[in-house]
Amino acid sequence: MFYLWLAIMLATLLLEMGHPGLFFFLSFACGSGAAALTAYLEWSLTSQIILFLLVTVLNIVFLKKIAHKLHHPETRTNMQALIGNHALVIKTITPMVPGQVKINGEIWTARSINHTFEIDSTVIVSRVIGSHVIVTPLPFDRKDLS
Repeated sequence: MFYLWLAIMLATLLLEMGHPGLFFFLSFACGSGAAALTAYLEWSLTSQIILFLLVTVLNIVFLKKIAHKLHHPETRTNMQALIGNHALVIKTITPMVPGQVKINGEIWTARSINHTFEIDSTVIVSRVIGSHVIVTPLPFDRKDLS
């Protein structure tokens, strides 16, 4: 049985190479590898089959989660992608009067809730409301480093 499990493992590895990215056949290869180990240790055929099925199912579940994260990373798009970016103030912003900031080469109307930001200040975009960005101060000022 040891050689049969090894042959199944080799065949499923070859199938995985022919269909990369699915990880489906890789799960069967892991299961048959575990069964081959138990066959080498002379466990019963029932134990080999149970271990094969258990390892295969666990690998399918585990590898599916990994593959999903690899193929579907959380990506913010459109204006939501601006949140967290640094922006350069190009027109003074006060809590009462909106100003303007430059983000990745684009000019945006910006508002602040509690702070006043002078020209050439660096701020962080905290929210996007309509076509305006809401900015907040950096956690620390670069002047504090010296």
